[in-house]
Amino acid sequence: MKKLQTSQHDMLLRVIAVILRSKGAWKDIRGFANQVSQLKESLARIKSLAKDQELLRTGVRPERDQYLSLLVDAVLVTAGQIQAWATVNKDVKLATRFALSRTKLSTAKLELGGIAQEVHTIATENFEALEDLGTTKAALDNLSDLITTYDALAGAPRDAIKNRATVTRILDRELRSAMDLARNFFDPMMRQFESSTPEFFEAYQSARGAFKPGARAKLDENGQPVAKWRQALAAKKEAKPVSRSKAKSANAASTPANTVPLAS
Repeated sequence: MKKLQTSQHDMLLRVIAVILRSKGAWKDIRGFANQVSQLKESLARIKSLAKDQELLRTGVRPERDQYLSLLVDAVLVTAGQIQAWATVNKDVKLATRFALSRTKLSTAKLELGGIAQEVHTIATENFEALEDLGTTKAALDNLSDLITTYDALAGAPRDAIKNRATVTRILDRELRSAMDLARNFFDPMMRQFESSTPEFFEAYQSARGAFKPGARAKLDENGQPVAKWRQALAAKKEAKPVSRSKAKSANAASTPANTVPLAS
């Protein structure tokens, strides 16, 4: 991974560790728990992609099966949108054709690339209609990259090496998605724990505040990252101007009292 990607990944690992340590605070909040699972899955995919990126860099092919799960997930999402659109339009044949299951796709390893390509083609041709059902150009681009990588890994080693750039693009998207989840979901959700579970809130802020591309995080006396907001507060206190009365008292204390000269 690049330096920025490594910094992002390290920060996300600290965040998920903090969250999992405080499960008692959020376990009954269903939406929070669901997003925790999503972040854990995303980090697992990032780890796998980073490993494959390094293998491709050194000329060693990663296992094709490692991309099976990623491709199956992407195909099921888009195929489900096509199936829903076909059902609304009473196209029974198309709806039946795209009523795919995870089991069917996972066991059809040799045919998976062809099935995925058909899903991508139909979705691209009917993009305007499917857009209302959640299909996005980014999702189709990601599906296309996964198809290319999955098929290439079954070919010659030189073909796999050429796809290092494709793996990097997929890794970058996965990291951006995980960063967005932290920024747009967990950051605002953590405010509810500031009073009820302050130690959880502060640990999360520290984990998130430690992220600064290209720089090392400031650590406290226990070697833990110090949150940016705490650093800013400390700097503000240090820079706070001294009041006139306090300055006057300080000056008086430092000035020696008038002494009477000794008689000769």
